[in-house]
Amino acid sequence: MRLRTLYLLVGLVLGGLAALAVMIQAFALTAGVSWLYLFGDDPWPAHAEWILAGASLAAGLATLGAGLGMGYAFGRRCESSPQPERARRRAHGLLLGGLALWLLVVALTIWQQERQTSVRTTAAAEEAAYGALLEARHVITGVSVTDAGAQELRLALGLAGTRRGAYRLAWQLTYPLYSVTLLSGERHLVLGPDPASEDLAFEIAIIAERYRETVLEGRSDKVLVDGAFRLRLSLEPLLDDEERRVLPAREVGNLERGLSELRFETETDARVELDLTKP
Repeated sequence: MRLRTLYLLVGLVLGGLAALAVMIQAFALTAGVSWLYLFGDDPWPAHAEWILAGASLAAGLATLGAGLGMGYAFGRRCESSPQPERARRRAHGLLLGGLALWLLVVALTIWQQERQTSVRTTAAAEEAAYGALLEARHVITGVSVTDAGAQELRLALGLAGTRRGAYRLAWQLTYPLYSVTLLSGERHLVLGPDPASEDLAFEIAIIAERYRETVLEGRSDKVLVDGAFRLRLSLEPLLDDEERRVLPAREVGNLERGLSELRFETETDARVELDLTKP
């Protein structure tokens, strides 16, 4: 094989690698310029894809053409050199090295594709597990007053869901007129697949004491309070190790920060009469 043909092949192999790298860079550069100066965050027109593909393809073809031209010219010059066999051995080495690089690129591409497929499969399974848990989690189906006497406010919470496991029930009793929290607390529950109920009890004397401390700021004003207080309730699952393993990491983090839809929240009015006219 003539040296000009041999180095033309070298230019094809190495120039192809360079063209691939240039195409990637050209695509990224064109996309960046288009985002900064042409389209921004608005919906991009359909022809934007042709612009990106055309720019990267033109840059790649130019690079490949340069590689072929340089290889052919160098091989032609080597044919008249005093040591053509040395140039031939160099060409064989460059050709083998280039082919090895192409094999590496192909292997990395296949590995990346398999990795992305695995990531997508795992993500789909995690989303399915999240959807199933969201469907199965317990929610508060209703709040009813079972005792609103002078000594105690007692409420019954209806709970329904199919998940079997631990939950955290939290509550806040607020006075909405002044946006202050009078009482708050939480308890852990273990629920099964059957409907359940949970009782909450608040001592009127403690509510009155907290009202004087927060709303009246400790003053000994003699007042009668007969209004709707606001009870805020939340019920969230306490995930076990298996649930943490199969759920998306973002949802585990969101639940810990109180931002996940797995956390059920509701509010209801709770009428309380407070007599603060007595010492």
